[in-house]
Amino acid sequence: MDELVLRLTANEVNAVLYSLGKQPYEAVAELIGKINAQAMAQIQERSQPATADVLPFPGAQGSQDG
Repeated sequence: MDELVLRLTANEVNAVLYSLGKQPYEAVAELIGKINAQAMAQIQERSQPATADVLPFPGAQGSQDG
């Protein structure tokens, strides 16, 4: 099946998860897991600095200045 990409705010995702949480566990457990996994991956990705933007500190081990 083709995947879709949805753009939702954190509050909107929480509202979807809240609504899903009112459904029978067997019907929504896998979907809730997928939503949580994708959201956590994006949160972690945003909290880590981009390696291309990080310059070595002069004198740091492994830099050519040292």
